[in-house]
Amino acid sequence: PVVCCRTIGQRQETGRGCGDGWPWPGIDRSVDLLRSQLHGADRHTPPMSKRLPLFLTAFGILLRAIPVWATRTWYDENFSILLARLPIPRLLAATAGDVHPPLWYLLCWPLGHIPGIPAWMIVRLPSVLASIATLWVWWQILKLTVPGNKVRMVAFALFCFLPQQIYYAQEGRMYALLTLLVLLGWLCILRKQWVWLAVATALMLYLHNYGLFYAAALWLAAIVYDRRNWKAVTIAIDR
Repeated sequence: PVVCCRTIGQRQETGRGCGDGWPWPGIDRSVDLLRSQLHGADRHTPPMSKRLPLFLTAFGILLRAIPVWATRTWYDENFSILLARLPIPRLLAATAGDVHPPLWYLLCWPLGHIPGIPAWMIVRLPSVLASIATLWVWWQILKLTVPGNKVRMVAFALFCFLPQQIYYAQEGRMYALLTLLVLLGWLCILRKQWVWLAVATALMLYLHNYGLFYAAALWLAAIVYDRRNWKAVTIAIDR
């Protein structure tokens, strides 16, 4: 220990270690390792690791936005476009016979009444924007639940390049928005933001006919995660 302390002190004063040129191979490397541990060299995060989430997000956005306009709209998208171009009273009356609640069609309604807008943009633009917002929500969840930076980066990269996420981002239906609301609900549970959890749950119920099942899954996951919050979670989701 005395030799090591003297070695570190000499390195700080002269820039050289007393082990430089010593006959024992590897002693200089050992001194460097000890010095890095004592002085907290591992605290400094490489600049690349700070920029990597931005690069992944940029690629994820490009994959979701390009080429959203290339394929033709299919039957369900055309049905959404037709409803979005109706007056609101007729829109609500038409959704009464649909299997899904009216929230998605109401969200597309303002775009459906913009003169000259392409038909695909009426239904696909909300999906792309919802999928892009999901990237941010997923990153916030990872920061709260995954301690290791490398594991967090891998999980975020997988989500950015997940084919299902890219597919539904470019489909003019409510699935990308449903993904956003489910993950947003889980983020609210992690942050104990019960009012926003109630809002996210209500939007799920008015967006998709499976929203009830996702709300139940969130309730169960929240109880397993921390059962001390069961009362607050139950009140928020039950509303």
